[in-house]
Amino acid sequence: DASKSARAFKNPAPILSKPAVRPLIDGSPRSIIEYGAGNLRNVRFLLQKGHRVSVVELLPTIERYRDEYAEFRRKGGVVFTWETSNFRSTSPRKFDIALITFVLETICRPSERRGLLEHCRRSLKKSGVLVLSVRGHRDVVAANASGTPCSDGYSTSGKTFIRGFDLKEISHLLLQSGFTSIRALHSRNPKNPELLHVLAK
Repeated sequence: DASKSARAFKNPAPILSKPAVRPLIDGSPRSIIEYGAGNLRNVRFLLQKGHRVSVVELLPTIERYRDEYAEFRRKGGVVFTWETSNFRSTSPRKFDIALITFVLETICRPSERRGLLEHCRRSLKKSGVLVLSVRGHRDVVAANASGTPCSDGYSTSGKTFIRGFDLKEISHLLLQSGFTSIRALHSRNPKNPELLHVLAK
């Protein structure tokens, strides 16, 4: 159940402070869509900068953080539910930026990961960019050791799914999903970084 993977983090995701990302979010207001917004930690940060933000989330997560989502809607935020079939078969509108942080590695079925990324690509303007973070293999060592093999990853004791990625794997998935330009933002020194940060178009 991917909805159980959402955590009550307070600070925005680390990728939003990366030098390559700051120019995207520190300038004039942009239209941004976040897939897997969780407790809206990134949304609060982006709203403070004046951006127009929409989110895509699972119904159980929206219910879990109902007060946060109600406040977001009161401020004019738009919420799409991933389970809605007409949403998944179309694109909400064209966005300047799409944001996905620590979501893909919690989705058990590879076809659903690709489906989410394909929808994300269709939601972006031609000049739009995906800002993406995933956990690397080194960051999920404990889960791999204690979890039960499931699909291409592991099922944890909390009944969530987890798998790590390396740059080759996440790049392949992005290319499969229709992205053609991929830029890695994490340090090139570690062969297997704990967290992977990527910009894709």
